[in-house]
Amino acid sequence: MKKITLLFFLFYSSIAYPQDSLNIDLDMLIEDASSQSNSDADIDWSNITDVLIDLAKNPIDLNHAKRHELQTIPFLTPILINNLYNHIRKNGPLLSIYELQAVPGFDRNVFDKIKPYITVTGKSLDLSNNNLHPKGPTLSEIWKDGKLEIIQRFSRELQNEKGYVLSDTIANRYLGNPWRTYTRIRYRYNPNVSISLLGEKDPGEQFLWNPQKKYYGYDFLSGHVAIKNFGNLKSLVIGDFNLQYGQGLVFSRGLGFGKSGEVINTVKPMYTGILPYSSVNESFFMRGTAVQYAINRLYFTAFGARTPQDASIIASLDTLIIEGNVIPLQTAEGIITSGLHRTPSELSKRNTLFEYATGGRLHYTSRNMNLGINGLYQHFSIQLQKSNPASYQFYNFQGKTNHLVSFDWDIVHRNFNIFGEVARSASGGIAATSGLLISLDPKVDLALNFRHFHNNFHSLKGYSFSERPYALQGETGFYTGIKITPHSKWQIASYIDHYQFAWYRYLVNYPSQGWEWLTQINYKPNRNTLFYLRYRIDQGQKNIATNEVPTENLRFLIARRKQNLRLDCSAKLHRTLAIHSRAEHSWFWLEYKPKQLGFLIFQDLVWTLNYKFKFTGRMALFDINSYDARIYAYENNLPTVFSIPAYNGRGIRSYAILQFTPIKSIDIWLRYALFNYDRLRTIGSGLAEIHDTKNSELSIQLRLKL
Repeated sequence: MKKITLLFFLFYSSIAYPQDSLNIDLDMLIEDASSQSNSDADIDWSNITDVLIDLAKNPIDLNHAKRHELQTIPFLTPILINNLYNHIRKNGPLLSIYELQAVPGFDRNVFDKIKPYITVTGKSLDLSNNNLHPKGPTLSEIWKDGKLEIIQRFSRELQNEKGYVLSDTIANRYLGNPWRTYTRIRYRYNPNVSISLLGEKDPGEQFLWNPQKKYYGYDFLSGHVAIKNFGNLKSLVIGDFNLQYGQGLVFSRGLGFGKSGEVINTVKPMYTGILPYSSVNESFFMRGTAVQYAINRLYFTAFGARTPQDASIIASLDTLIIEGNVIPLQTAEGIITSGLHRTPSELSKRNTLFEYATGGRLHYTSRNMNLGINGLYQHFSIQLQKSNPASYQFYNFQGKTNHLVSFDWDIVHRNFNIFGEVARSASGGIAATSGLLISLDPKVDLALNFRHFHNNFHSLKGYSFSERPYALQGETGFYTGIKITPHSKWQIASYIDHYQFAWYRYLVNYPSQGWEWLTQINYKPNRNTLFYLRYRIDQGQKNIATNEVPTENLRFLIARRKQNLRLDCSAKLHRTLAIHSRAEHSWFWLEYKPKQLGFLIFQDLVWTLNYKFKFTGRMALFDINSYDARIYAYENNLPTVFSIPAYNGRGIRSYAILQFTPIKSIDIWLRYALFNYDRLRTIGSGLAEIHDTKNSELSIQLRLKL
């Protein structure tokens, strides 16, 4: 291991070829947010990557983009947008994107991050009221210039899980084959029109045709017809969609990043408004119609949805008498978000609950201010009520109806940007979050955030900046982040976040508190090379085990701490060759117990042989002696697929992706990934258990562009 580490650092020292711009910041943001979330099902990462891929394919023209369009560009703050507008008013339209570096605040670091998402044409920026709502394209333009894209993907684990092995009863095995199958057909005229239909079958699920049970081949089907920016009609979606407004207390589910090495911009969620849904997560969307209409600077949003959900239904002791018939009442234990329907038990929970939702938003926007009022009403076809809730679930939502109202603001004044949202749910619970971005100096930026959520606040679609962004209950916290750029090649970023919980949480049966601190030093010797060194501490509290410390019987909680030290380098050595190297060490410490340690080292290579062939690969070595000390690392994958595995145990992780473009309209991908453990004899548990030291996956994807 010492020799491998030495080679790793020697390889670092050999990088010094300036070429094109390199942008790995978004990968880092998603990776950080995934490690903060304790469940892959909490956040719809694939939807985030899909939005960003589309943005990179269709960069925004800075010379005629509206404020709400510019707000969709990652790392572009309202203060920077104001500076851009002032520069164009004073000097006329930009002649090149490189002119941005003359705009206050657009240093080299910011420019390199936003470069993939921006462009410049000769069109001038018209900020007058007469040009707020320009006419959209004609039908002939949409038909002539629209693009059709078809994606077909097959993937599977090569080692069979226990669920595929024949057993005495059907209940103890999967009903379908081990292939994951995905199809998407989408017609787009950017940025105005999107028509999409996709279907997915998870491994172990059946491919059935039974319209009476809502089976049309694929286990999950999703689609939409969406138009935007047709004069005063700003957006219309029929089908599946998401809403992202304000700070995410009412409308949002996953389009945000949370605490990360980008310490300033992540305190504000991405602005998307009405977003057509294009992911395969089977829970985090609404199915119906949403529309936004504008009159001058007033924007009206309204929607209605009827969305199927999975739930475990149980019979209640109560009954209902209708026309002399005694009907037993039913309750749902809760909404199940896994989307898996492999066994008879999982199938029995499929689409057993319907969520009816309606609401809207009214907001006013001007040059320096956005003010909005939001409303959401939800009704469930069956009452949500746990039969035997755990103590930490005491304040969770129960019932058939819920409603929320909120007010949000976003105001820019010179080098200050203050924003926030206050919301109230049907239970009377209040949630409030407010932030402040300050440009203290061209080289110093500061971010502050304060949030407070009552125990009985219920937002089933919320996702806001916090310690638990997907569970906005019982939390109070204060965040401070600072970024210093003493030189164009150096940047220092740090944050500290203090938080406390007023009620129990999972494995924490007492009010608790904690703090998190991160410091990261970036060194960018040229546009194509980035080194960063990061140290992170996350300290909280956990239940003390029964009889673990007999003399401490008056204590309820003990300290828990996790630390990570990371050295990372990404570089483009040539226009055809890029590398990414990392070494990371983790420590997990629980009071009264020895430390658990982890170590990960990997090397990535991206080689573009010519316009027809591209190779992407990774070789990783890891030795992590506890799941508590696990390390997350973002992986390259096929388009529309998101992958951040948690490294645990001891072994080798490797993957290789070959992209082949035989002709301009066809792309083919092959991906093989392997976990090879040298201590484990079984991988996974339950029906997902594999009796092997290896866990490998093969994926094949075809994309046709017409």
